[in-house]
Amino acid sequence: MPSVSTPGRPDDDEVDRRVAAARTALLTTLDAEIASTSPLDRSARWGRSRRRTTVVVAGVSALALTAGAWAVQRASQEEIDYSVNCYEGTTTDSRLAGAGTAEAVDANGQSAERDLVDPLAMCSSVWRWGVLGQAAPPEDPNAANFPVPPLTACTAANGVNNVFVRDDEDPEQQCASQSMTPWAGS
Repeated sequence: MPSVSTPGRPDDDEVDRRVAAARTALLTTLDAEIASTSPLDRSARWGRSRRRTTVVVAGVSALALTAGAWAVQRASQEEIDYSVNCYEGTTTDSRLAGAGTAEAVDANGQSAERDLVDPLAMCSSVWRWGVLGQAAPPEDPNAANFPVPPLTACTAANGVNNVFVRDDEDPEQQCASQSMTPWAGS
């Protein structure tokens, strides 16, 4: 998997380097502590040494988990270009419907270029088809024509577009309240 860089965050190689450095520092500290105490001292100091080791291990674990979270948060270019998350409410706590454009194929069965997704148009269709905003989906979504509420498009830090029902706030403020920025196309 190629290394992906997100502004303000280290890339995969930097995360790996930091985790390896933290592991090496922890092992060096533990080896030095073990070497500097006699077996009797170790048993007498076990409680204090154990607490220190737990704190260091917890710190390294937190670093490793954070690095893992960064890796999970990154979206593929495919997700960024061809998919959108449509929310039924004004926040990410509301019901979600993922939508996107299928891979394009020409008459010969060969891959063809496809259009980048327009998040507002895509989520408007999701609402119009009754996927969102209805207690149950209609029998034939292609024949449905449900009302579409005013929508706001935002982009998450991982690049994925998210569309919400517009609240009373300015769209920029609504996006910021979800730790996102307004969609560049809106």
